[in-house]
Amino acid sequence: EFGFAHGSRSENWHVQWVAGDTMPAAVLAYEASIGVFVSERGGDGSTELQEEDMTKAIKLADNDAIFTASGGVASWINDPEDYGRLVTAKLAPPIEQVEIVDRLTLSALRLVGAIPPGFTAGDFQEVIDQLVPQPVPPPSQPVV
Repeated sequence: EFGFAHGSRSENWHVQWVAGDTMPAAVLAYEASIGVFVSERGGDGSTELQEEDMTKAIKLADNDAIFTASGGVASWINDPEDYGRLVTAKLAPPIEQVEIVDRLTLSALRLVGAIPPGFTAGDFQEVIDQLVPQPVPPPSQPVV
């Protein structure tokens, strides 16, 4: 009805995704116990995330970089189209609802991924898996 299942006991590394709209009562009870609430929408049984389930979107007043933050972890969303996809999927709030924070707030967050222009590693509690853009090598010339 919903979730993941092992396809074979003898080969338990094969996991299958089972699509469905009916969440088991045990899953709903567990999610409620950790503060995740999903409300019913319409009569088709589909669900919609509530605001408290969304990732926060934050930025500084003096910089255009937008970060998504969940718990103590943040990531820079450097492509506006990527942010748009998060909004469409209801995983992030619309751009006009991005929360403006100060650098002190950033210093409490661990940044995963690239550091945006105008920031340094010192602006964050920690930078994890810092991605440094690598220059694209020129195409090789054929040997004549």
